[in-house]
Amino acid sequence: MGGGFNVFFQPSIKIPVLVGFDLSFMNNGHKSQEETLIAEITAGGTVIETLYLPLRVETYNTISTGHLNLRLLSPTKFFKPYLDGSIGFNNFSTNTSIYDESEEYYLSDADNPLITTSKQNSDWTFSYGGAAGLMVELIDNFLSDLKVAYMKGGEASYYVEDDIDEWEVVFTTIPTDPDDINDDDISIAAVPKTSKTDMIIGTDGVAFLF
Repeated sequence: MGGGFNVFFQPSIKIPVLVGFDLSFMNNGHKSQEETLIAEITAGGTVIETLYLPLRVETYNTISTGHLNLRLLSPTKFFKPYLDGSIGFNNFSTNTSIYDESEEYYLSDADNPLITTSKQNSDWTFSYGGAAGLMVELIDNFLSDLKVAYMKGGEASYYVEDDIDEWEVVFTTIPTDPDDINDDDISIAAVPKTSKTDMIIGTDGVAFLF
């Protein structure tokens, strides 16, 4: 699942050809993990207070894409079929974020519970392909938009949903700023896959005419 947008311009009203670009983001897996850190306050070797620091760990796999597009659009009124040609990029990334869940916000600010974020993977690849779609006018200048695209992608390394299900974050220190988390704090029981990144993508959205 995901979302995105595209923008098109028609250089000449006499020629049903549009040029534009698109950006989109897709979720390729998510895991939420609850952890509790224990911190002891001592004086003279005696524990005088124990703090329990609840944390929430969120890991996301994300596919980001961006393309330049050339569209051949039917000049009909209510039903507007079209064909697209696209060229651009894909990015496959995996990120882990740690949030402070304590009522006292020991490790963060009250208005921003994020403690730190760490990136485990980011790989870019070339992408190109085509799409066929249909826009249907619902009211003046407002249309539904259905599209199916086939995109050829270069070779990239990435994690999938089954991989991050096996992840476990183990803290060697109490993280108090972005420099306090490193690769040793994240135990990854998976090896990133490497393959061509061809994709078939179906979208359902709306379009506005200006």
